[in-house]
Amino acid sequence: MAIAVELHPALIRVYYDPFTDKDNPAFDQPFAIKDPTPSIDNLALPKRIEKADKTSSRVTAAPGAAKVKIPEPKSYKGPSVKQIQASMQGNQLINTTSIKPDEIEIVDTLGVGSCATVYRGFWQQTEVAIKIINSKKSTKQVETLRDEANFMVTMRHPNVVPLFGAWLNKPVLFLVTEYMARGDVYGILHNDDIVIEKKHVRSMALDTCRGMTYLHSRNIIHRDLKTLNILVDQSWHIKVADFGLARQIEDAVLAQALTACGTTSWTAPEVLREQNYTLNADVYSFAVCLWEMATRQEPFADLYAPQVVLAVAVEGKRLDLPESVPNTLSEIIKECWQEDPTKRPTFASLVERFSKIEFEDPSHPTPWSKKEEAAKKQQVWQPTAIILEE
Repeated sequence: MAIAVELHPALIRVYYDPFTDKDNPAFDQPFAIKDPTPSIDNLALPKRIEKADKTSSRVTAAPGAAKVKIPEPKSYKGPSVKQIQASMQGNQLINTTSIKPDEIEIVDTLGVGSCATVYRGFWQQTEVAIKIINSKKSTKQVETLRDEANFMVTMRHPNVVPLFGAWLNKPVLFLVTEYMARGDVYGILHNDDIVIEKKHVRSMALDTCRGMTYLHSRNIIHRDLKTLNILVDQSWHIKVADFGLARQIEDAVLAQALTACGTTSWTAPEVLREQNYTLNADVYSFAVCLWEMATRQEPFADLYAPQVVLAVAVEGKRLDLPESVPNTLSEIIKECWQEDPTKRPTFASLVERFSKIEFEDPSHPTPWSKKEEAAKKQQVWQPTAIILEE
């Protein structure tokens, strides 16, 4: 069964969608694997977890912080919040891209979250990432996975991680997405072995803005934009991922119905204060990401989540900008994390600005490993003796 997906003509050559191309010889054909996928109950989940204050999707208001009451809109005549939410329920879109558990093969673990585990595996002889959630945990988490799938199945952009398909039947629920071999930007930035030069930072920021421009053009707020959700493929292409907290906004007025979420260190002050917010909240989050890329430091590393809320949402504080950060980047960071959301630039305008920024050419076209370079230099070239006979 095929699904109709809107594609810009310029993207047709970039992306190949097996679900819409009937000329594909493997179209609608079952793929046999040697070992069936284990049940979710039999999966050995690693015990490694991230810091609680960096992964919590719900923030706690700081002591003494004022809770702002948002009035009901008076002039909005469109569909109600409940009507839009109802239209988004179910898995009509997912049925057309269903991938059965026996079609995938799990190889190893990529990461563990609070309600899901991401694995590297294979589907139709293609290396993929498989996000599995235990449906026994809560109905709300199952709904979150379905929301994520319904959004991602329509995403087709070079800087957005595509969804290949999903299985949303209990007890096993999973998404199958493109495998990003180099992991997330967060891990790369905090790896001392990897050299990242100014032009590399520009490229990472530009690709991120391109992906976010696409999402915002479809009225989608990511709501959890951070370097952990910006992934890198083998060729160093940057793609925005993880729409587990994304919601579509049919009208700006509906933004007030959205609840506070995201990861505290990257979250906009208006979101932390549980005020109404719009697409501009993602621009603030990008400012923190760009700060990370430019400094290679962890944002608010010495503060706990409630302290970050107090500093950012109540006291209006921002991260310190070292003198080592180029002025062109510092200016963009300051504009993006302004207190007034309406004064923050759009991602479309940021794409134009990053495209015009010029830095000196790096020693390597992409970020590189110091260890690998050192190993190459230690290799001694030994010429082969050639004997010429008279």
